[in-house]
Amino acid sequence: MKIASVECILLSAPYRHADYLRSASFVRITTDSGAVGIGETYAGVKAPLVAKAIIDVLAPTIIGEEALAIQRLWRKLVDATHWTQNGIGMGVISGIEMALWDLKGKHLGVPVYELLGGLAQPSVRLYASTCPGYWPLPAVHDEIERCLDLGYDAIKVRLGFGTFAEDVARAEAVHTMLDGRMDVAFDAGRTPLLEHAWSADYAARMLQALEPFDPLFFEEPTYFEDLAGYRAIRAATSVPVAMGERFTNVAEFERALDAGALDIAQPDTAWLGGIMPFLEVARRCERRRVPVAAHGFATGVSLAANFHACLANPTCTIAEFPELLDPLRDEVLVEPRRMEGGRQLPPTAPGLGVELSAALIKRYPYVSGTSLPTAAQFRQAWT
Repeated sequence: MKIASVECILLSAPYRHADYLRSASFVRITTDSGAVGIGETYAGVKAPLVAKAIIDVLAPTIIGEEALAIQRLWRKLVDATHWTQNGIGMGVISGIEMALWDLKGKHLGVPVYELLGGLAQPSVRLYASTCPGYWPLPAVHDEIERCLDLGYDAIKVRLGFGTFAEDVARAEAVHTMLDGRMDVAFDAGRTPLLEHAWSADYAARMLQALEPFDPLFFEEPTYFEDLAGYRAIRAATSVPVAMGERFTNVAEFERALDAGALDIAQPDTAWLGGIMPFLEVARRCERRRVPVAAHGFATGVSLAANFHACLANPTCTIAEFPELLDPLRDEVLVEPRRMEGGRQLPPTAPGLGVELSAALIKRYPYVSGTSLPTAAQFRQAWT
């Protein structure tokens, strides 16, 4: 079974509670027998036209090749040119590799996790990723109640948009609202609204102030390349420090692990190079007794890939599930998600359990300029 075509499909869909669109970049691989696989690159959220251009450049590398030889094809893509071994090049390869796994699972009639060695755990805990740092507290309260009704037992709330005292007060208010009903994690990632990442010293003092609220973890408290700063933060607080969503290859995680920079690793199949690199990071974390909390903030295609990877490795203790996103989170799924006790159960559909129907593609046509919004667009849309 040979690869006949590798296409990029760009779509745009509305954010929940917002008046702007969010782009997505999908990869569709078709074989000479008509088999189809779907993948996604997180680069489509940030630079969709660049993602499409890279896919178009890389497609001839694997067209005509045996479609089921995923490891060999991945190596061909990585070795295609010097700029595919990290950064956005590797991020785009993520979507191609993901599509190959989906194709193979569909061809063999089994879910992808079965191809990865079967279930290493019977379900995966999810946390609701929501509550931007500029939402007023009444909106945060309503969102907490909504997520409880949906069955979550953990939630992530953003900080970093106020003064030190305001952020601590916000965290305390969230802790009071939760009243022990859910676990909470906090995030101060360098979003478009956070013009400068916190310094390591500032972050250490912030995490010390949050210790009474017993967070699950604090995500990206300082600039992601400051590994010495992360090590210093960890030494100063009992709050677990999570990071890694911006890493685009296994070597970056290895350096962070060697540096003692993290308590929890956050790989993403849509950015790290695909499912195989994700599992390699998970294995390296397992040897060091470092848990994995999968990062995911794109559509249901890459969220499904994360989920299959998590099911195949017991080090993956929890996965991010965005509650702010667009209809492409759920409308790409061929069967509804099943959740019990805050944990998602394994899907039964073959492949990743995703599909890009002609109707869906027509419903959400790509609109130019709908990549990651600027700070001004965020503020206008969410306030």
